Amino acid sequence: MNYTETIYAAQHGDPAAMAQLINEFQPLIISITCRGHSVFDEDRYQILTEQFIRTTYKFNLERYL
Repeated sequence: MNYTETIYAAQHGDPAAMAQLINEFQPLIISITCRGHSVFDEDRYQILTEQFIRTTYKFNLERYL
């Protein structure tokens, strides 16, 4: 899947695009949340989701096009 347009839209304030990215990467975020722990930690999940959003805003699309 090509995420270029979705990332661009999310970086420019489209909440639906950001939600789509979060939903696409949610299994990875959950996997990292549970790594090394036997239970799901909601706080850790939220922190990682917030970091994902910050990283999406900082991602330089022009560098990878």
